[in-house]
Amino acid sequence: MKTLRLLIVAVVLGLTALGADAAGNRWMIGLEGMARSGQTRGEDTNWGMELTAAYRVNLGKIFFVRPYVGASFQRLDENLWVGGPGKYDYTTVWNAVVGADLGARIVAGLDVHTGPVGTFPFDNFYSDRASWRFGVGYTIWKFYVTAAFEKRMTKHEFSYDEYPNWVFGVHYMF
Repeated sequence: MKTLRLLIVAVVLGLTALGADAAGNRWMIGLEGMARSGQTRGEDTNWGMELTAAYRVNLGKIFFVRPYVGASFQRLDENLWVGGPGKYDYTTVWNAVVGADLGARIVAGLDVHTGPVGTFPFDNFYSDRASWRFGVGYTIWKFYVTAAFEKRMTKHEFSYDEYPNWVFGVHYMF
């Protein structure tokens, strides 16, 4: 059992060392899942998926900039009473996504990052938003795994403009 633990630790450390080399200036393609937090009683879960292309530019050994563009799909709870009490209507939203992260490498493979994110709708105006993203990322070989929280900076007069604000993703670097 102890040998298995040592083997797992050695594999993780080896992949991290490979990840530090793979984290140079690189193109990335990523898939992110989004889910809203802070729901009130009676609301359903809002969720979405985002496909992005990014380019990571290292600024010295510690700092980096990662601009990205992409498209997102979201299913939003509109909070409209349809067909009697307790029923909600939902909308599906397709957006263009534009953002940029400024980050720092804390230790081998582990990053913290922050930056603005804007989404612009393809098919309706309810989903446009500007947010600020705070997150962490970890490089394992050619994969970059991220977790982030988005804080909304814009507001709408509609009650159903809630949006997914927890983001978890996997990006492939090439």
